[in-house]
Amino acid sequence: MIFKIFISALFALGSLTAFSPSVKASAPLQVVTSIPDFAWLIQRLGGDSVIVQPLLRGTEDPHFVDAVPSHILMASRADLFCFVGLELEVGWVPRVIERSRNSKIKVGSPGHCDLGNFVQPLDPIDGPIDRSMGHLHASGNPHYWLSPTIMGDLAQVVAQKLSELRPQNRDSFVEAANGLRKELQELAKRQAQRLQGQNLKILEYHAEFSYLIESLGLERLPYEIEEKPGVPPSASALYDRIQRAKRDEVRLVLASPSSPHRLLRRFSKESGIPVLRLPTMTTEGDYQRFYRGLVDQILEHSQGSSS
Repeated sequence: MIFKIFISALFALGSLTAFSPSVKASAPLQVVTSIPDFAWLIQRLGGDSVIVQPLLRGTEDPHFVDAVPSHILMASRADLFCFVGLELEVGWVPRVIERSRNSKIKVGSPGHCDLGNFVQPLDPIDGPIDRSMGHLHASGNPHYWLSPTIMGDLAQVVAQKLSELRPQNRDSFVEAANGLRKELQELAKRQAQRLQGQNLKILEYHAEFSYLIESLGLERLPYEIEEKPGVPPSASALYDRIQRAKRDEVRLVLASPSSPHRLLRRFSKESGIPVLRLPTMTTEGDYQRFYRGLVDQILEHSQGSSS
């Protein structure tokens, strides 16, 4: 009997302690991200102060994702939700937030983290747009996480967000962000040096690798194989792209795994230009290794295509 009373008292004490402000403030922040690259970034900054879960595994096309129950459940428990923005996830992230019924991550709340608001995007569109122009992102190209320099800048933005939620850890977050920013700047510099003097011209199927190309100091071509964003080229448009790529001495085409296989096989066969399919997100939870791997593959395939 005495033992039962003692155990009951322990549980009661534990419950009071768990809900006390001091314990709540020291508990790890529950963070959810749309893409795994941001999960890596936040884990590097927060360490043991955060528990981070990405909604995507890195194999999906982030343009086309459903707001599935597992996403909604993770979001319902989040203190902070960081996503790409710039309309990339417009078809599913707002639904995840709404259906989670989590006031911490709603627009205007401290836990709502639209990282696209802190980026100077490539190719913003001035003027009206409509569906006849394809799948355009009016605010600009949203695939900015493929630039280590931008990721380094965002480390400081995320450190500020984490500091708002755990002010007692501010110094640790800021120190980690400053160190990681330097690491990522050095990563971009070293990988760009590997491609110096290559005179490498790369054509994209869809403008998913523009930030990668710029981060490597390479020339961005003013067109893609797509006739319009999100719209495969017609036969005549494909012929035009083939001829144009030949004239421009393009040595490599970059495409994501979801890009149309049959069309790109035809492009490669008729142009003589190899197509390299690259992932657009890390699948191994290590952004720096992922980025180096992209450059390794570009070098390998471009050297094989050089004259």
